[in-house]
Amino acid sequence: MNRTYKFKEKVTRGKPLVDTVSYLLTTFCKFSVCREKVTGTRSVIDGAALRADLFVSPNSLWRNGLFIECKSQNTSGSVHQKIPKLILDVEQGCYPAPLLIVLSGDYFNKSDVCQHTFEWMKSKVDGRNLVAVFNLQDFMTWCERHQGSPHVI
Repeated sequence: MNRTYKFKEKVTRGKPLVDTVSYLLTTFCKFSVCREKVTGTRSVIDGAALRADLFVSPNSLWRNGLFIECKSQNTSGSVHQKIPKLILDVEQGCYPAPLLIVLSGDYFNKSDVCQHTFEWMKSKVDGRNLVAVFNLQDFMTWCERHQGSPHVI
C-alpha cells in the first residue's frame, strides 16, 4: 500500500506579532530594526546563546539600542512557563541593551494564568534592563503617540 503523506509547512507562530512590532517600530518610531539579533551573551540558566526577536539600532533615544522580545499565545500552551527564564536572564544583566517585551494573543487576554504572568512580568520592570512589558494594544499606543520615547514608558 502506497500512502502519500502531507506535512504542513513549518510556521513560526510568533511571526505575525514580530512582523507587526517591526512595522510599528519602523513606521511610527522611524527606528532601524533588525530581526533575530544575537545578543553576544549567554543565558545564566542553560548557557545557550541569547537572541532577541528584534533589535532597534542605537539612536538618539536608545543610545545602546533596544532589544525586543515578542511572545504570542492564542491557545493553551507553554509560553507563560518560558517567561521566568527570560526574566531571570534580564535581571542577571544578560542583555547588553535594554529589553522591551510585547505579548499578544487570546490566551494572554483570557487565561487567568497568563494574566497573572503578565502582571508578574510588569512588576519586574526596572526601567534599566527591562524597560517595559506591553500587550500589543499598549505597544501600538506607545509607538503612535510617543514614537518610542523611553521617557513615557
